[in-house]
Amino acid sequence: MTDVPIWISIAASLASGLGGILIGRLTMSKKERADVDQKNYENTVAATANHDAAYKAYVDALGAYARAADPTFDEFLRLASSGDSYFGQVSKMCDAILAGRANEGIRDASWLPKIKAAFERLLPAHYGALQMQATKKGYRYTGELRRSDHESIYAVVERYSGTDAWQRFHEG
Repeated sequence: MTDVPIWISIAASLASGLGGILIGRLTMSKKERADVDQKNYENTVAATANHDAAYKAYVDALGAYARAADPTFDEFLRLASSGDSYFGQVSKMCDAILAGRANEGIRDASWLPKIKAAFERLLPAHYGALQMQATKKGYRYTGELRRSDHESIYAVVERYSGTDAWQRFHEG
C-alpha cells in the first residue's frame, strides 16, 4: 500500500468541499434564483428610500444655510454633517452595486444617474462650498474631496461610466 502525503488528503478534502459549494451556487433552482432576485429588489427599494431621505435632509440644510442672513456655526455643521450622511448613502448604494446585490433595472434606471449627479456635481460643489464658507466665516475646516473617502463611488464610476445607463441625465 502506498502512503499518501497528508497535504494531498487535506487538499483533496478542501477541493471537494469548495467544489460542492461552487456547484451548488451555479446550479441554483429557478425558485432560488427568483428568491435572490426578489431579495435584491427589496434591498434596492429600501436603499433608495434611505438615499432619498438623506438627499432631502441635505437639500433642506443647504436651503436653510442659503436663506440665513448670517449663518451660524451650527448651521454650517448641519450642512457638513447632512452632506456626509447623504454621500454615505450614495456609497452604500455603490457598495451594493459592486457586490452584485442591487436590482439591475433599478440600478440602471435610477441609481446610476443619481450616482453620476453626486459624483460629477454634488461632491465637488459640497466640498468647495464648505471650504469657501469656512474661510469666509473664519471656521477651521480641513475637509476636501479625496478619493479615499469615497472609494466605492469612484469604483462604480470607473465600472459603469461607459454604459448607456450612466449617460442618462438625472435631475437631482
